[in-house]
Amino acid sequence: MDLFEDFLDEYGIKIPQKEGEESYDPDTPVNLCGKAYDDLAEQLEGFFRSWGVIKDERPQVEYLFILSLNGIKCEGTISVKAKDSDEAYRKAQDLAETELSSSFPSLDIPYDVEPIEEEGYPLYSIITEFLPFSTEQKVVSTSDKADADALFEKACRDNSAVKLTVQTSSKASPAILKKWSI
Repeated sequence: MDLFEDFLDEYGIKIPQKEGEESYDPDTPVNLCGKAYDDLAEQLEGFFRSWGVIKDERPQVEYLFILSLNGIKCEGTISVKAKDSDEAYRKAQDLAETELSSSFPSLDIPYDVEPIEEEGYPLYSIITEFLPFSTEQKVVSTSDKADADALFEKACRDNSAVKLTVQTSSKASPAILKKWSI
């Protein structure tokens, strides 16, 4: 994030959180506030990650896909771990191509992979531990990422240990996105 803020400073872009703060200057050509700041930060972070300027520390999440051959869906699933759904799709396509060409080198079989989509997924779960070394836990789940982030932040203020997990479908393994503890 320091790289992002250095970039903004270099171009004279002010970063007030809202109007009325000291750093807010209506005469400045660009003032980034709230969601506009978050959106730009996310886009630049993705750009810097893709170019290798910053290390990608996002967790690997399991995604499941269904393979179709000649337009007919096959039984079973393809499981890949990736940092986002686009990377997962590319990995599933590559895996299907590799397996088909090694199994049937002389055949050119049309194929496609489709992500498994289920209502209520991805499912984000906030798992809280009330006391250190306690086995008592509370789990709150939502399918909205913004709600999950807000619930995670609130839980961090009120509990001794908190985890935010995501599960992309009912058969995928949950992955820990964030952890916090005293």
